[in-house]
Amino acid sequence: GPAKDPSSAGMALETAVSLAPEREAILVRNATIRLENNVLRPTVREAIELLKPVAPGRARVMELALEASPDGKSFSGSPELVAKARELVSMYPRSRPAHTLALEILNADYAESMEGNDFPRITRSYENLVDFTIATVEQFPGDQEIPVLLSNVYMGGGEFERALEAAREGRRRAGRGEKFENVLPVIMIEARMGRYGDAVRNITPYREEIETAVRNLGPPPGNLPPLEQMSPEMRRMVSDRRTKLQRWSLLINCLLGNGEVDEAWNVFSGRPSMDPGASRAFLSGIETAPPEAAVQAGLRMREVIPPGPPRLRLIGALLAAHRE
Repeated sequence: GPAKDPSSAGMALETAVSLAPEREAILVRNATIRLENNVLRPTVREAIELLKPVAPGRARVMELALEASPDGKSFSGSPELVAKARELVSMYPRSRPAHTLALEILNADYAESMEGNDFPRITRSYENLVDFTIATVEQFPGDQEIPVLLSNVYMGGGEFERALEAAREGRRRAGRGEKFENVLPVIMIEARMGRYGDAVRNITPYREEIETAVRNLGPPPGNLPPLEQMSPEMRRMVSDRRTKLQRWSLLINCLLGNGEVDEAWNVFSGRPSMDPGASRAFLSGIETAPPEAAVQAGLRMREVIPPGPPRLRLIGALLAAHRE
């Protein structure tokens, strides 16, 4: 039989597979976890072989994922891999995992094309990625995530109006179960386009949720080890903290961009104590504010920034607001 896996996760997976060796859901989970876990990754080929008789399509997707991302960190987008991804999608047109993998590979192809000066290749890769993502949006009409992926592609290509349209489609698909995550891409694009009035209207229903999440944060963690040395639990905690602060910063940015200095200051006043990122959030908002609002916000900020070098960033933010 296959070599025993010494890790507790590996043993748990082996037990699950031995209890239900023909259950597709368990075999898929077994292979997926091994594919995504760096410690278990060397054992993934055996897991894929077990999956083949039960779900050949899923097994083919995982084989290609392993080929396209041998290190498990980033995908490659070689012409050969792009061809294999397209072939897989044509064989399994209703497979969401096949489409997701093809999107990753086409995205990698576009990213790689951007590294050179071959402009026909850049154009071709971008158009291929856009066309395939649009087709995927249409193929899975109930999926909320794929329109957001399309929106990201358009943003990368500088097509902001189309990006906004795609993000709104993702939001529309969320329907009555809409959460902040569904509206967030729309708000971010509106802010990027300088449509702060729209962004404020869309973020306001979630303002209390955003402010409460930041108020409840403890003090910032001390010296943290590098990301790859963190435990999964610590990595989750750091990521969760960063996400909450980013959303809070976006709220401040939208309010300042819309000239609502008092409201932005009220939000800023609920900042987590001793967190250096909090002041940076308000300063970056000043940079995008209308000139008059930027001056008002700068005067407020001067109250909390001590004289000397720390004020250089404030001066820089005010200059940026007046750049036009």
